[in-house]
Amino acid sequence: IDEQRRIVACFAEPRDGDAAAALQALQAHAEKHLPDYMRPSRWRQLDTLPATANGKVDRKALRALPDDQRQRQVRHAPLSEGVQVLLPIWANLLEIEADEIGLDDSFFNLGGHSILLSRMLMDIRDAFGKGVSINRFIEQPTLANLDRLLAQDEAAEATVSPKALADANLSVDLNVLPLSQLGDVHKVIVTGANGFLGVHIVEALLELGTTEVACLVRGSAGQTAQQRFAQALVDNRLEHLDMSRVRVLAADISQPLLGLAREEYERLDQEYGVLIYNAANVNHVLDYESLVKDNVAPVIECLKLCEGRSKKIFNFISTLSASSSVDSSGRVLEAPPAPTPPIYIRNGYNLSKWVGERILWNASERGVKVNLYRPGNIAFNTRTGVCQPHQNRLMLMLKGSLQLKEVPQLSLNFDLMPVDFLARFIGFHASRHTGTRAVFNLHNPEPLSWDAYVEAFRPMGHDFKWVPISDWQRRLSTIESDNALFGVVGFYLNGFEEDIGDISMIEHSNARHGIDSMGEQYPLKSPNLLRLGCEFLKEIDFI
Repeated sequence: IDEQRRIVACFAEPRDGDAAAALQALQAHAEKHLPDYMRPSRWRQLDTLPATANGKVDRKALRALPDDQRQRQVRHAPLSEGVQVLLPIWANLLEIEADEIGLDDSFFNLGGHSILLSRMLMDIRDAFGKGVSINRFIEQPTLANLDRLLAQDEAAEATVSPKALADANLSVDLNVLPLSQLGDVHKVIVTGANGFLGVHIVEALLELGTTEVACLVRGSAGQTAQQRFAQALVDNRLEHLDMSRVRVLAADISQPLLGLAREEYERLDQEYGVLIYNAANVNHVLDYESLVKDNVAPVIECLKLCEGRSKKIFNFISTLSASSSVDSSGRVLEAPPAPTPPIYIRNGYNLSKWVGERILWNASERGVKVNLYRPGNIAFNTRTGVCQPHQNRLMLMLKGSLQLKEVPQLSLNFDLMPVDFLARFIGFHASRHTGTRAVFNLHNPEPLSWDAYVEAFRPMGHDFKWVPISDWQRRLSTIESDNALFGVVGFYLNGFEEDIGDISMIEHSNARHGIDSMGEQYPLKSPNLLRLGCEFLKEIDFI
């Protein structure tokens, strides 16, 4: 960390002398293992790393090295008035000189992250007297785009990542197998098995009689894949699972052979008949280019596995926010992905899910068996109240509002899909494929007003008042980083950022038919479910 509190990474003597490849590999490693605010904003190649007398890296000497990497930007045209105001805002936040910032440089490549993004959006509101859509900015996180957004009407056409548009039309080279070569559908591969939904899918599969579940889990610094999965079971109160039918495999699904040993890969390839793709880097403030390696490249690797030695049904967990088909009345269709990007939020995460859907649907037209699941707001386990609030933007919004003691008045039917019910739906349908009913919009249409949902937290000791949205938004400009809303405040400064607010406008006939075939009904958003959820959130000190 230098004198300007920036994280600087130094490397030397790259393998085979290929500095560019070494830098790319190091940056990819940092993206995979570090949160965005801990990643280096600068990378320096040295001939050798300075060492102390006992052979250790001399960190003081590293800090004392002159900064010879600053790249001054040559401005060939006069800067607009907007850019002249924006440049010092960026320079101050990113702690670099203004002339090091190019008009087309990515905010995130310059060292920006979610916390700095929130600060930037609030600084812009102070400087210009108005804000910009966070999603419009993330589509192209550059100074030039930010200047355009501030200068134009909000109704102007959005700019979507050209790479996302190109990737959405990728055709993967596959030797598509006939259905007669389908593997054993009682043997199921689950990626992202240590996630909130992932562990519940494993539980559901075991309860449904699956004979073997292969859980692909990426190890992390200090934890093996097996340790991460075991911790996920504890965190989600699922320690009771019958592990005799579970195989936890250390994997990196973005790599060839999914990062598995060849013999492990070949066994999955030969024997298994179902793959459930649940892995994802869920980050709503990164652009598409920052997420493509984690969220799109693995889809292609898993497609190859599904059409390898034995055919497998590919079950893809997407998100309702990636919906791209809508009718003339504004109703969100339960249909294959459209050639055009998501209807509502076009941030990097939703674009990556839409691209994944498009790649898979293109493959399905050639004979690959694909089921698409689009969950809405995944919430409390109906038995334990377990949820994952720290990665749920709506939960962070609610907690931040409770901290302010002011909650916005909203007229909507609040979506709440219990994680265990959702997992059971996916587990049940994963081994089945019906071409006409292969897309499922998985929100919960049962009634629950926003008021009733929030009021369930009052008995837990929270005193708050209801305020108009405009008053609540004014309060947002005053929050500090200790408020849970801070990291996601950009989604709410200008409204509710094109969220699918009215769930009555979401088509779900396939999902309802699928629930009927299970012999079940949509779960009630009952007072007991809310009580269990509130008690769990209090127990883990979230509220």
